[in-house]
Amino acid sequence: MRDLTHLGQQAEDSLLADGVYALSVFCGTLEQGETLDERLAEVVEEAPIPNSQIRVSTAGRLRAEGFRLEQFDEPASHYNVILAEVPSPEAITRFVAAFDPPRRNPR
Repeated sequence: MRDLTHLGQQAEDSLLADGVYALSVFCGTLEQGETLDERLAEVVEEAPIPNSQIRVSTAGRLRAEGFRLEQFDEPASHYNVILAEVPSPEAITRFVAAFDPPRRNPR
């Protein structure tokens, strides 16, 4: 995940573009019998995720850190994580901490 300053700037840019402090993520829901790797492969196939690595979290972990998720735009898996405050280093650190360590992008 990018450094804290870059993520803070992305949240600031979102305020200018969309009126809220937010960070863009892509989401998917595990279906019965589906593995995490299978779900991740489907999400990155649908979404334009060019990075060589991705990080995984859950809606519950993000909510526990005080964030909320809102579906944003196409594709259907595109969501914004809404920051309830000006993107301080502490808020961005909480956002980063809600994710697992980086893993290879399965695309």
